[in-house]
Amino acid sequence: MIGTGDHKRLLYGQFGKIKLTNPLQFKTSKGSKSINSGFQFEIDLVLENRDEIILFEAKTGERPFTNFSLLQLYYPLIYLRSILEEPKPIRTVFLDITTTQNSETYRLLEVHFKDDLFDEVEVLSACEYTKNC
Repeated sequence: MIGTGDHKRLLYGQFGKIKLTNPLQFKTSKGSKSINSGFQFEIDLVLENRDEIILFEAKTGERPFTNFSLLQLYYPLIYLRSILEEPKPIRTVFLDITTTQNSETYRLLEVHFKDDLFDEVEVLSACEYTKNC
């Protein structure tokens, strides 16, 4: 939960562009560097329940994406960690939506940044769902 004025609320919905007002630490197994105030990045979707937060990076197109930048999940991860008043598990998921005239396919790939290190990433799960129109 984050504080908003005089109360707290769960995070939900599309977030958009974030511009840092406080520096963040970009960490790797070889060290860390500061990301300065004023740096901008985008968060596609954040969902929160009482037990965890799920960050999504989403792409859509006529063909499946063969790659994406892990930075699109990492920056939101370290940003949320920096603003949370109470620690909470954060999951990071890449969502690839492919649409054709007759079907929609949703591919989800959950990755984990071990100890919040950018270069210590592992795939936790992957699944695919197809809906025929």
